[in-house]
Amino acid sequence: MNRYSMIRIVAAIACVCGWALTASSAEREARVEDEAVLKLKAMSAFVGGLKSFRFQTDETLDGATEFHGKDLKVQYSTRRTVSVMRPDKMLISLQGDISQRMLWLQAGRLTVFDSNAGAWSTMAAMDTLEATMLAVRDQAGMVLPLGALIFGDLSERIQKRAEYALYLGKHDVRGQPAHHVLFAGAGYTWQLWIADGDRPLPIKFVVTDTSTPTQPQYSIWIRDWDSNLRLEESLFEADVPKGAKRVDALPVLFGLPVVDE
Repeated sequence: MNRYSMIRIVAAIACVCGWALTASSAEREARVEDEAVLKLKAMSAFVGGLKSFRFQTDETLDGATEFHGKDLKVQYSTRRTVSVMRPDKMLISLQGDISQRMLWLQAGRLTVFDSNAGAWSTMAAMDTLEATMLAVRDQAGMVLPLGALIFGDLSERIQKRAEYALYLGKHDVRGQPAHHVLFAGAGYTWQLWIADGDRPLPIKFVVTDTSTPTQPQYSIWIRDWDSNLRLEESLFEADVPKGAKRVDALPVLFGLPVVDE
């Protein structure tokens, strides 16, 4: 299976990276609409200020499969539940076409179990969720989809890398009014839908890999936000099934191939 484009998209979401600024400051300012930046800042500040929360997602991810020497574009689906207790606890449960995984982060350890492989891996975590996700990316070569939404400085990260920022208006997302904003840079386009009102939560986002002819996309609908619940610390304790095989390399566990560009 050729999953190169798929992995590029996930990396863009998780790390908010890969955008190279080529325009001068004056040129870039002319391409940025203030309303888009303000909406992004409000969302980033609100989510960054939440101490504990949970949400669920419905996701679709474009990929490709080879058949009789031809790459055919296909779409994969995933459902995910994310629970977070700042500054250093997280639980992710994932059920998808490609993989079924559990991730626990607590007490300075990040533990991942992949039920398809019957294997698990662990590594030392940092003091905060943000620092841990960056360490996982840099040390293990693994990206965590949705990680960017947890960053408190998401707004600053995107603004530094985007060449264009547009406010596209207030649109309906599954019956909920939301502000539609778009940010674009070299190779990628981000679209976010941010809930209208005094709780500017992200409820949908789409990232498009514009560097390839097929322009594959990763779409996420975020639902069932709950920021008023009380999470027990025991929820984040790793519970790896007996008989699972421990592996050393997280990239092997997650099946991310090495791609020669």
